[in-house]
Amino acid sequence: MPDASKNPLLAPLAVLYIAMAQSDDAELSSAELDAVIDTLHSRHFNLDRTQVQTAILETLNTYLEPTALDAAALRAVSLLSDQLSARQKAAVVDDLVQIAQSDGVVLDGERGLFTTLASVWNVAVPRTNKSPKDAPWTALHDLGYIYLVLAHSTDSEFSDDERQVLLRKLHAWKPDSSDCDINDVLGQVLDRYAQGANTEQFRAATASVKQAFPVDQRRVALDDLVQIANADGVFLDSEEDLINELMTAWDVTL
Repeated sequence: MPDASKNPLLAPLAVLYIAMAQSDDAELSSAELDAVIDTLHSRHFNLDRTQVQTAILETLNTYLEPTALDAAALRAVSLLSDQLSARQKAAVVDDLVQIAQSDGVVLDGERGLFTTLASVWNVAVPRTNKSPKDAPWTALHDLGYIYLVLAHSTDSEFSDDERQVLLRKLHAWKPDSSDCDINDVLGQVLDRYAQGANTEQFRAATASVKQAFPVDQRRVALDDLVQIANADGVFLDSEEDLINELMTAWDVTL
C-alpha cells in the first residue's frame, strides 16, 4: 500500500478541502465528510481511500477552531502554489467549487477563499452574480428570505428541488413578472443571506411580511413554507418549529 507520508501534498490539500467545506457552515455531516474524502481521493489514485480519510480526520481534529483552520488554509494556498502545476490548480479549484455549491448556497466565507485562490494561484474562479446595488428591496424579497431560511438553515442544504419550488412560489406572488425578474429577486435574497443569516434580519423580514400582506395571504405564505419544507422529501423538526414560530408572529393558523 502506498505511504501517505510520501505525498507531501495530501496534508495541505486536506486543509484546503475541509476549509472550503466548513466555510460559514455548521459541522460536516457524515455524507458531506464522505463527499470531501471522495473528492480529494479522486486526485490521489495512488493512495488508498482510508489514507485520504485519515488525512481529512486529522485535519478536523487539529484545527478545531475556525480561525485556526482559516490560517492553515492560507498557508496551504501559499505552499501549494509552488507545488501544483497550472492544470492541477484548475482541477483543485473545480473540486472546491463543487464542495462550495454542494449545499446550494455559496457563502461569503467561501467567496473569500476563492478570492485568495485567484490572487495567489492566478487561476479563474467562479464569479458571484451580485444583483444591482440599486435594485429595491421589497416585501417579496423578505418573503423569499424567509423561504430561504427554511430551505437552507434548518439542514444546511439548499437542494435543486427546494430552489425550483422557491422560484415557483415567488413567481406566484408576482405572476406578471418574467422568469428573469424572479431569478433576480432570488439572487438578491441569496446575496443577503450569504452575508450571514441572523435573528435580527429574520425578525425584520417577518415583520415586513406581516405588515405588507393581509392575513389570507400570510396563510398562503405559510402553506408555501410547508411545501418548501417537504420539497426534499423530509420534514424536519427544525422546519416545523420555524413554521410554528411564524404562525404565532403572523397571527394565523393553517
